[in-house]
Amino acid sequence: MPTHDPRRLVVPDNISTDGGAYELLSAWVTNGKVSVMTRTGTGLDQRPEIWGEILIGIAENIAVSLQEVTGAEAAATLQTIKVALDRRWPGTTVSVGKHYPA
Repeated sequence: MPTHDPRRLVVPDNISTDGGAYELLSAWVTNGKVSVMTRTGTGLDQRPEIWGEILIGIAENIAVSLQEVTGAEAAATLQTIKVALDRRWPGTTVSVGKHYPA
C-alpha cells in the first residue's frame, strides 16, 4: 500500500472510487507564492460561471475548516475573504497562468 504524501490532500473515498471524477483545480504554496493550475476542455468551459461556484465552495470550505480548527467565526472569515477578493480582483488585466487540457 502506497504511503500518503503529507504535502497532498487526501482524496475522499467517494471521489477516488468515482471513475468519472476529475480534478479541476490545484493550488500550491512554494517559496511564499501561490501557484494555481486549472483544467480546461472538460465541457465546463461553456459555463464559465461554474468557476464562481468553485470559488464560493473553496471560500465556504476554508471558513468551516478554520472555524473547526481555530474557532474563528465562519461568517467573519467569509467576509475577510470577500474583502481580499474585492481588493485584488484583476479587472480587465489577466496575469499569465497555467492550464491543463482534459
